[in-house]
Amino acid sequence: MEYGSKPGDFWLTLDVPPSGTYTALVFSPKHKGEDERGQEHALALLAWSRLVRVAQKVSRLGAERLRERGLTPVQFDVLRRIASRPDQPQQDLVERLDVTRGNVSQLLSKLEADGLILRVPQGGANLLRLTDRGQEMVALLLPDHDRFIRERFAALSTEEVQHLLFLLEKLDRDVS
Repeated sequence: MEYGSKPGDFWLTLDVPPSGTYTALVFSPKHKGEDERGQEHALALLAWSRLVRVAQKVSRLGAERLRERGLTPVQFDVLRRIASRPDQPQQDLVERLDVTRGNVSQLLSKLEADGLILRVPQGGANLLRLTDRGQEMVALLLPDHDRFIRERFAALSTEEVQHLLFLLEKLDRDVS
């Protein structure tokens, strides 16, 4: 965070690949005593930008690794969720992924066509199961994925990770 041309101005400078940097005035106090609120505002924007930046970096790197195996991150997430809870109704997956029923249906159709999952009709629902090939894929990818995530958090102590998790859960509740 840099100070602007007037005392009390707060500027935010972000690295925006590939074009370079983006600088914006995020707060300029109009009245005496607004400096503290301005700093809180600037810090919130800075925290948000760092959160997004780290998430994008980790997502990009993770997606590259999964793409080598012919999967998207969302496909892997679905396989992981089915592996952790076999025979779950398709509707449960729709609710947990927080996407439309149509999106999940298309995603499952692709995984089914690739021989990774089965949709087993039961009553008025489809139960989801991994095929042998799907189980092999998860068994192959899950340990590598878990190691990849652990390595991204290696810069933080256990206490710092716990604190970060607490703060993210707090933000998540407030945003929902």
